[in-house]
Amino acid sequence: MSALPDFPNIRPRLLMDFANSRRTHPLLTCTRASAATCFGPDGKLRTVGSNIPRIDYDPVTGKCLGLLIEEARANLLLNSVFAGAVSGTPGTAPTNYGFGVGNGSTTVIAGGLVTTLRLSATAARHFLAYNNVAVAVGQYTFSVPCNVFTAAAMSASIGRIDGTAVSAVKYFIDGVEVTANTSNGLGRKKLSILIDVTTAGTINLRFGVGVSTGVTADIEIGTPQFELGSFATSPILTTTATATRAADNVNLDITLPTVGAVTSAVLGLPSGSTNNAYVWSAINPADINADHAYFYFSGTANTTNWWVNKANVGQSGRSIAGRMPNSGFAYSDLAKTAAIASGSLISIDATARAKDFPSNLTRLYLGRSHSAANTGYLNGCISRLAIYGGAITHAQLQRLTA
Repeated sequence: MSALPDFPNIRPRLLMDFANSRRTHPLLTCTRASAATCFGPDGKLRTVGSNIPRIDYDPVTGKCLGLLIEEARANLLLNSVFAGAVSGTPGTAPTNYGFGVGNGSTTVIAGGLVTTLRLSATAARHFLAYNNVAVAVGQYTFSVPCNVFTAAAMSASIGRIDGTAVSAVKYFIDGVEVTANTSNGLGRKKLSILIDVTTAGTINLRFGVGVSTGVTADIEIGTPQFELGSFATSPILTTTATATRAADNVNLDITLPTVGAVTSAVLGLPSGSTNNAYVWSAINPADINADHAYFYFSGTANTTNWWVNKANVGQSGRSIAGRMPNSGFAYSDLAKTAAIASGSLISIDATARAKDFPSNLTRLYLGRSHSAANTGYLNGCISRLAIYGGAITHAQLQRLTA
């Protein structure tokens, strides 16, 4: 058997292949001060307890995406699981939303963890409305997962605006920005809108289904969510009160080699995010500012970046354009070289920096920055991460990240 061109002849010192193994790694420690949700291979939403890492799946294809790591978020809408009967309001305790009734019907469909709601309309709009939701100044995302059963239009839009002002509304279907708030076509999808609130007050939100051809439109919805942030996160289930999902803090104790490479693959990153999103960061627990290394996606410049610090001195760092799903960097404390690559793209650090890689980076954080404040969460899935202890050429790095 012939060897693959430019493939290194050394095995990874550590390989965490979350997507293919469909499980976490025994070395990982996860702290999260709340329960959280993720999708299983059957496409159904499931909940896991506090301090349990999440392996997430695409609910449509059943493909395993990997280890899900998100920042803390709160769902500001009540009764997102549609508990109780539907008679103006679904359930007795949540009273801040109701249903439009023009030529439409609403059916509660009980089933497992989440009860869903079927909206039907004939030649008219039928909608679910959340009224008088309190907001401060900032960016908010309203999202509704849907399953469209008939070839009808569906839309999410801001209804009346009471005592506040908004601007720069953007619409997304499955995380991809679109020019209008309507989507045609069958199947499962997630519709969301991004809202810039410019004056604190209250806001009304509306999700509707409507047709103009005279046929009946059927859409099943579940777990509507309204959260402070520029993109939608995993479902946060609510009944009679708002609920908060704590941040995922995942780490392991391992010493990064001073000659080697770290490669990674990610999936499910929100396209609307302007946050710096870290794939990993490594620290010296005795002084995280003096000695660290990290690999992240820049939100504002839309680049893939890495950086190394030793004894409070910047040693090396480069970037490549775009948020690359498969990428990595190679470095050598002996040869004083460093480079970042993703397939055909490579950027070599040719500066006069010393390029000395610290030997005391003994803790690795996954999906967050090296900061003690726990910032820069990935808000997506790490599918694979590998650490190589040994010399990796630039050509080999490109082969590993192809």
